[in-house]
Amino acid sequence: LPICLGSEAGLGMALRMSAIGRQGDIEIPDTTGLTSEEQCNLLDKLLEKALQGNVDFQPNKPEIPESAGGLIRTLARILKAFSPDFVVCCEAHARGMPEEDSDSKRKLTKVRAESWCKLLKEQ
Repeated sequence: LPICLGSEAGLGMALRMSAIGRQGDIEIPDTTGLTSEEQCNLLDKLLEKALQGNVDFQPNKPEIPESAGGLIRTLARILKAFSPDFVVCCEAHARGMPEEDSDSKRKLTKVRAESWCKLLKEQ
């Protein structure tokens, strides 16, 4: 299950999950016989492929846009194909440069990350 972090972790202002993406059906290969390291690498590649598109957040709003529904479903399908022992870190973003960091942006990114995690768990 994803670990939810906003930028308060000091990791920047970008949505990053070591994995996410838009639509376009992503084929998930059978992981039987793969080592844990091979599965982890495959999971990272699938998440990276899924996350190639942008999420169109409304500026300064925490709500996940409806347009991200396909991405949420794709990510959930990818995550379900792997052992629940894998830890996935979900980080959200806010517009701006690192030097524009503020408490309000950190709070916003934390709420966005928690919203992603909640939606993924509900799938």
